[in-house]
Parts: sequence; structure tokens; C-alpha cells
Amino acid sequence: MVAATLRKIGRPDLIPEQNPVAIRFAGSAGTFPPRPVFELFVPTLWKANFHDGVFFKDKIVIVGPEGNFHQDLHPTPLDEAMPGPEIQLNVLNAALHRDFLWETPIHVDLVMIGLAAAMSWLAGVMIRRPGFRVSILTALAAAYLGALWFLYDQKGLLTVSAMPLLVLGSSGLGCILYDMIYDLVRERLEKRKVRDALERYVSRDAVREILDNAESFLNTLGGQRRNITVLFSDIRGFTQLTESADPQVLVAQLTEYFDDMVGLVFAHHGTLDKFIGDAVMAHWGGIVTAGVEMDARRAVTTAWQMRTALVRLNASWKSRGLPELAIGIGVNHGAAIVGSIGCAAKMEISAIGDAINLGSRIEGATKEYGLDLCLGESVAPLVRDAFILRSVDLIVVKGKTKPVEVFTVLAERAPGTPEPAWLARHEEAVRAYRAGFFAAAEAAWREVLTTQPGDALATIFLARCADLRSHPPDAEWTGVFKMRGK
Repeated sequence: MVAATLRKIGRPDLIPEQNPVAIRFAGSAGTFPPRPVFELFVPTLWKANFHDGVFFKDKIVIVGPEGNFHQDLHPTPLDEAMPGPEIQLNVLNAALHRDFLWETPIHVDLVMIGLAAAMSWLAGVMIRRPGFRVSILTALAAAYLGALWFLYDQKGLLTVSAMPLLVLGSSGLGCILYDMIYDLVRERLEKRKVRDALERYVSRDAVREILDNAESFLNTLGGQRRNITVLFSDIRGFTQLTESADPQVLVAQLTEYFDDMVGLVFAHHGTLDKFIGDAVMAHWGGIVTAGVEMDARRAVTTAWQMRTALVRLNASWKSRGLPELAIGIGVNHGAAIVGSIGCAAKMEISAIGDAINLGSRIEGATKEYGLDLCLGESVAPLVRDAFILRSVDLIVVKGKTKPVEVFTVLAERAPGTPEPAWLARHEEAVRAYRAGFFAAAEAAWREVLTTQPGDALATIFLARCADLRSHPPDAEWTGVFKMRGK
């Protein structure tokens, strides 16, 4: 009927080629209100309501049955019944205004469904946090619905909606469930490997404390103050070595070095605190303690064996044409705060405090005296029964004002093995030097050099004594040497 009407008014071009075709309804029932036919024949109504026919100028009128008794009502997409003539008027209105609705072809629908699945997959791959992922998927669904509404409202395009949204939601939920199950399975599988993996970085004591003691201070953001023994070891001249060495070869050599040095730390129940470039920091007593004396003895034993291990490594490297390395080791004892230190993104078990800083400075002092191992004065009394010690100097490290006495290790103390005879003369020379008797000290150190040719300490102090005799110090002389570097 609508097509016949369009032809009648001379607008056959408005008849859509596609048949049937969906239309956009002008509104709900009552948008085109019916008027009783009898009003046309009542002069007063004809004049009042229709202005003597002017009302109908350029209008199309459909005459049809109206009223409940006709039951000419039909369902529409607007979820309400509409009289048949009004439906015809909506169709005619859509044709006159080209307000047709077009559905996307099946291949476009399939593409939209595929894109929904792809977006869900990308969200699963790129966004790991489930809550954030749900938010993104919800935003995508809302954006898609908004796009559908725009296309419908402005372009008359009906695009598939339910299936893409169903795919987006179900795939997103599936990815979340998969990740949760995968994480649980992976955690169960990897838990067996965690202990071995952690033991590559920290001692078994630390691993046991972390994994087996949920209430440990290491599993909190806090810490504890403990008396610990700290060890620093550093490779001499490593910066210059990196400038000329082949990077891959140097890294391989450094790995060999760390394998042996860290292996010794773990073998003597120490905790590897961190690598500081080519330096190693370890401590004893921070997590578990065997007593301050045993902790100190284990630390010094580790340092002593590091020297021996380096001799073996240098022999191997020399035979392979690799450069030999020299190290300096400093050991100190004192109070420190130990705990999980860092930020929310990364934590590490570490020790901080004045004793730690002093340990690093003592390691630096080895360069000043041509030694490879120095101990702080707080360590010496704890290990004298196990090692033969030699006084080095009374120093004030950079950043401090209080002097600290430094020692080095000559040998492990074995039953029945006496101390070397020259050691007593060295200690006499140290006492004379600190008392200001430089001539006596110089004589004693010359005796040391006769039995220990090339001894670095004796040579250094002989030069100092000669300078001090030429330029005597003031009356407040105590023999303290002030370090200018770290």
C-alpha cells in the first residue's frame, strides 16, 4: 500500500529496492493520533479542526478502522501494540524521510565477533591485574554499545550486538580464570624450585627464614637491630680492566670469581647481602647467629679462604691468557639494622648502619697499606684465638672523627705453631711510632725488613718515620692517620 501511495504522489524513487526493509518508527503508538471521519461532515468541526480543508494541504491521509472493537492491533519493535493504519503511516514516514534501517552483512558480523575475541585476548596478554582487566573489558563493552547506538541513531545501521558482547565477556572471564588456574599450577610447580633458586642469591639460613618462618622479620617491612660481622671484598683496578677487556670474556671471568667467592660465603653460613658492581657484601649473624665469636670467626675464615681461592683462580686464568685479579677485603663487627629493605616494587634482605659503613671503609684501607685483608678493631678480639693478627694502623676513615685500629691476618692459628719472631718487633715498632719515638720505630721496622724483604707495611712506616723526623709533629701526636679516600 505504501508503495502504491508513493507512486500516486509521483515519488516512486522513494520505494527501496530491497524488500522487505526495516524502518525506524517515528514514535510509539499515538504519534499519529487518529481523527474520527464524522468530523469531516460536521461544519463546525470541519472549520474548527481542519480550517475548511487547509489542514490537509500537501498531506497524505490514510483512512482505516480504529477502535477496540476492530482489534486491528499489531506488535511492533517498540514493545507495544499499534493500530494497523498507524503502522502504515510509520512505514510511509520512513519512506518519505529515507529513514530505513540496514543490517550489516554476515561477514561484517563475523569480523566484529572476531575483533571482540581479539580485544579480549589482547587485554588478557597485556593487562595482568584481574581488576584492571575487568575495568578495561567493561569500558570496551560500553564503547561498543555507544558505537552501536551512534550508528543506529545517525546512520540507520543495525550492527550485531549480543554475540560480540558475549564473546568479549566470556573470553575475558575465561582468560581471567585461565590465568588464575595457570598461576596456581605454576606456583605449585615452581615452589619445589624456589628454595634452590633462592640459595643462588642468599644463604640457606636466609631461605629457611623466608620460606619456613612466616612471622620472620624478613617477611615484614620492619627490621631488627643485631650485632653482625660484615665482609666487603672488591676487585682492584676493575674499572680500568673493563675499558680494555672483551665484555663477554670479562663477564665469564667475573662469573668464575663470584662462583668461588660467594660459594665460600655460603659454605661458612654467611648471607650474601648484595653485589655492588664487582664488589661483594656479605654478613654473619644478621638472620641466624651462632654467637658473635663464631660469626666473626666464620667471616674471617671466609676472607682468608677467598685469598687462597684467588691464588688458584689466578693460576687458571694465567694459563688461559686471562688477566689476573687482585682483591681487597675488609671485615668489621658491630650493631646494624637487618631487614627487608626497599620499596613496594622490590625488596631485598640487607643490613644498614655505622658498622656497615665502617666495614666498607676498612676494605678501602687495604689499598693504602698494600694489603689484601684488613679487620676492624671490634673483630680482632673475637678471632685472636683462631688467627695470628698483625697491627696495621690507627686510622680515621673518611666521614668519621673517631679513630679505629686496623689489623691484618698473617695466618690461621694452629696448635703448637708459634707466631713469627719478627711480628713482635713489628708490634714494638707500632707502639714506638704511636708514642712519637720515630727513631726506635724506624730501627725496629728495618729489622723486620731484614727477615721480610719487601714488606709493604714496614716500607710505608719507614717512609713516614723519615718524614716525621724531618718534620716533627705537634705535642698532641697519637699516631692517628687520617684517610682521605674511601
